[in-house]
Amino acid sequence: MLIWLNSFPGRTTILSPYGEHQIVKAIEGRANVQLIHNEFSVAPPNIIDLKVHIHAETQTIEWELNGVRLHHKPPLPFPPPIFLVYQSGDDASEIVSEKM
Repeated sequence: MLIWLNSFPGRTTILSPYGEHQIVKAIEGRANVQLIHNEFSVAPPNIIDLKVHIHAETQTIEWELNGVRLHHKPPLPFPPPIFLVYQSGDDASEIVSEKM
């Protein structure tokens, strides 16, 4: 995964609630990624409510797991368009898009 991210010229951010780190490539064109320790104060239960908040005005994103938000807000992925990629092994999982 890290090799693939380093080959991508833009900015990216990846979060897995099961890992200990958030992966961020914040500087476009740079071949380095930053591992940021997850600040979640809850262990993921069987049912996970994972949200990503896109803040256009500050050009940042914010992750939220079961109502707990990460304090670190990585920059919005760049260049446009933004791709949201989701993976789950649960057939009953769903993706919901809401405009606030």
